[in-house]
Amino acid sequence: MWRYFNDLEELSQQVAAFISAQAQQVLRQKADFHLVLAGGNTPQRTYQLLAKTAQEWSRWHFYLGDERCLPANHVERNSQMVLRNLTAAIPAQNLHFIASEQPPAQAATAYQQLLADVHFDWVLLGMGADGHTASLFPHRHYPPHSVFVVHNAPKPPATRISLSPQKLSDSEGVLFLISGQDKQPALKQWQNGAPLPVGQIHGQQTLIWVA
Repeated sequence: MWRYFNDLEELSQQVAAFISAQAQQVLRQKADFHLVLAGGNTPQRTYQLLAKTAQEWSRWHFYLGDERCLPANHVERNSQMVLRNLTAAIPAQNLHFIASEQPPAQAATAYQQLLADVHFDWVLLGMGADGHTASLFPHRHYPPHSVFVVHNAPKPPATRISLSPQKLSDSEGVLFLISGQDKQPALKQWQNGAPLPVGQIHGQQTLIWVA
């Protein structure tokens, strides 16, 4: 379902409210809420707003759709972006980040093992101007693992770790957060059925929210 917003602030407010409501609904039915976080610039305001909401954070579990193979505290790591913006009282053991400071194959295997029995409630994803999402880039073939190493990425850093389309689709819902005029050509291609990575991911619900 496509939905359009006036600007990124409105989009961020609506996403934060939506995820908060979804979590509360899930937690009335089961013990924990499992959420995959997107990297990049677009979701940062959403995380800031979400952090200000009243939640049972001990029952939330956070994951990443991808990570850059950089030192653990590197400013360009997705994990560091999340920590800067999602400043709620979340127990450290509930932040399931990818240890991509380790040898990439080792880190990918460890994350795959961590996720083996995890079914996501919601997955947040962005989209690049080329139609990539997580670290799934166009015109690439990836191994059939749920987590794998991406080599020679077309934007730095060249080595990354990403969840597969199949694992990201193993969710009750997928919500794409997309902003910026530079994304418009890829959005049109997606709507016209072009084989972009964003089009390979489908939860039980799939929402595309655009500012």
